Amino acid sequence: MSKSTSTMPASVEELKRLRTGSRVKKMRVKQDMTQKEFSMLLGISPGYLSAIELGKRELPVFVADELHRLTGASYDYIYEGTELYERVYSDYLMESSHSRESSFQKMVVALKTCTPEELNGCYEICNAFLRATRRTAPISKPKEK
Repeated sequence: MSKSTSTMPASVEELKRLRTGSRVKKMRVKQDMTQKEFSMLLGISPGYLSAIELGKRELPVFVADELHRLTGASYDYIYEGTELYERVYSDYLMESSHSRESSFQKMVVALKTCTPEELNGCYEICNAFLRATRRTAPISKPKEK
């Protein structure tokens, strides 16, 4: 018999990386996001995200923290796959039972994916909304450095 040239994982650690990467990819796909979009939210490069998804790199704790914060997935699910992952990004953004701080964090998450033009549009919309609801003068735009 000849040796098989299959791509079996060489170690338990490699198998864990492959499974974790697969779950990360499932989370990204479930959000209907590209690697570029998802990596921006996670604070890593698209290439680094690709390496994680392919099991070539371990999932760093700071990325797992962001996955947990952005998606609501448990650490057990992220690292071990032991808990069902049911929460989606849009649900996270749409929840209304969060505190003011949490609402602020949700806005930051949404704004991280914006282009400069989109950010300017968001500012204009927010400013118009606040003027209308508060019936006050426009909010000064921060000076760019």
